[in-house]
Amino acid sequence: MAQTKQEIIKLIDRLAGLKKDRKFSPFIDFIQFPRYRNFEKDLRVNFDFPVTVLVGQYGTGKSSLLQAMYGAPENLTPGQWWFGTAIDPTEASETEIDQTRKKLSSLDKASFWYQYQIDGDIRQAVKMRIRRSGDPDYWEPSRPIQRFGMRLNEGKRRDPTVKMSAVYINFKTQISAFDRCFYFNAPEAIQKVEKSGYWEQVLKSGKARSPRIQDYLRWRSIKLRSVMFEGKTIRFGKTNFHKPRETLTQLELDDIGNIIGRKYQSGCLVEHRFYETWGMSVLFTTPERTYSDAFAGSGESAVVRLVHEVHKSENGRLLLLDEPETSLHPGAQERLLHFILEQTDKKKLQVVISTHSPVFVRMLPKSAIRLMTLNSSGTVSIAENVNPDEAFYVIGHPPENVIQIIVEDLLTKNLLDAILRATKEAFRSQFMIDYRPGGESAMKQDASLFMLDPSTRRCLLFDGDKSDSISCFGLDKIKVTDSCETIDEAIKKHFGVTISFRQDSNMADDKKRITRIDFIKYANKSFRALPFQAPEEAIWSNERAKQQMVALAINPQEFRIIENAASYKEKFRILTELVQDGFNISGNDIGTVHRMFITAFCKEQNEVFKKTVSLLEDIASHA
Repeated sequence: MAQTKQEIIKLIDRLAGLKKDRKFSPFIDFIQFPRYRNFEKDLRVNFDFPVTVLVGQYGTGKSSLLQAMYGAPENLTPGQWWFGTAIDPTEASETEIDQTRKKLSSLDKASFWYQYQIDGDIRQAVKMRIRRSGDPDYWEPSRPIQRFGMRLNEGKRRDPTVKMSAVYINFKTQISAFDRCFYFNAPEAIQKVEKSGYWEQVLKSGKARSPRIQDYLRWRSIKLRSVMFEGKTIRFGKTNFHKPRETLTQLELDDIGNIIGRKYQSGCLVEHRFYETWGMSVLFTTPERTYSDAFAGSGESAVVRLVHEVHKSENGRLLLLDEPETSLHPGAQERLLHFILEQTDKKKLQVVISTHSPVFVRMLPKSAIRLMTLNSSGTVSIAENVNPDEAFYVIGHPPENVIQIIVEDLLTKNLLDAILRATKEAFRSQFMIDYRPGGESAMKQDASLFMLDPSTRRCLLFDGDKSDSISCFGLDKIKVTDSCETIDEAIKKHFGVTISFRQDSNMADDKKRITRIDFIKYANKSFRALPFQAPEEAIWSNERAKQQMVALAINPQEFRIIENAASYKEKFRILTELVQDGFNISGNDIGTVHRMFITAFCKEQNEVFKKTVSLLEDIASHA
């Protein structure tokens, strides 16, 4: 692994030099979005390195950006990935029906434009979603639009769109033909096998029973075997049920084997629909055995697709990869990154990757990292040239071997940071304190995503007044016969919020049920309560408040107003208003007063301080 890291470092240096010398042609320099999905107006993404990684939380538009990139070259369109419906119109100002009845201005249409280089010549092209009879998802190139920031050529002549083949692979949806049928097409498949002559023979040779999906797969695999083992072409009437078998070259087998950590003697793949819907099947021969995608891991099948696509690619191709690390362990991810960089060098590819992989991001230069974030307004913005730890701090991946503590608000974060500063460096270096602007309910919802990343040491720390709603949920309350809806209600009743789990309508009920139980286990392990009801209560002191008033020559009689306040939040608000003139702070800057009290609290190191440190020590020993 150390050798792979050194090779990656050398490749990165080489690629940076080649990019500087303009050895990549064609190459898209940047893409800008005047109006596209929920991207902020005129969001621009620059591509300063041949391989770019997009990092961000779920819902920040990483896949949308990849799909737009796919639609940038000549004769390609993002319309196959992004299209409107009556529920989700593509233009915010209109419904799908309206789109066929009125003409939008260029500023209202979904659009993007980009700059690219070819042999040192700089060009700009724009693509726009337009109204076209019979095709509401039609995109086409347009003349340059100065209001977008584009340059105007002489006579407003338009530059051609870039001639660049592109491939987009979404690894989140990559599933072998066998798995697709087994998990998603069982009802239809079982009905077909039951009416077949094959099933009649099965019943004649054994005890009567109902057919299963296994029977369907055994039946249809007979034809698939002829294709994969013998290279036959099979048709039903005039209908082709498969594309030609493709044999993997020795170079492809070596690259796949290096990434997966296995030696392959031969292999082939076939795109087919013997199992109801189109999908890919692979066949491998190793020194030990021969097996297909039925026994290959999902990561193994995905790597075959990627390696084969790259090897058959011509030079100068645009390669768009959506979470290629899916189902691969960190060692395989590192070797996959090495393969991508190596092929980028050999074939002069331009590669854009959406990823949550710390391995990918931490090994690439800052010039390759683009951090996508969701603003409070609901729009997506992008930050460039960020360091890896900053990127993963935002999306919830703390630095290696550090425990991420997530709290409800900024005041609690500032308090815990101050408490840790008062401890020994060896102890405080174990923690990174983060806060969730959405508070308690958002933290609980985030847990449904955090549980998918068991490698990260993380604790969700709630204010003490939430202790009842984060107490241990006894799994004995869940019965074997309980439906997912029943479990959801139990979760809502216990934790006080409705949790939306990451699933689709095709997910098996057993898997949905396991997901909910996993959430309960994760919450029982990761939810903890602070030894105070709220941070304002922890740091408040009547004595400190009076001292501040005396120091600022405020009438002591005013303290009675503070004493009668309904809550500790209100006490701080009133005190801030009283001292604002004397201390020359804004009436809204309650944070300044908070800091005064936090400083005094940490100097005193009272019982609440000691209990908080003990809680952190316990978290460190069990995280």
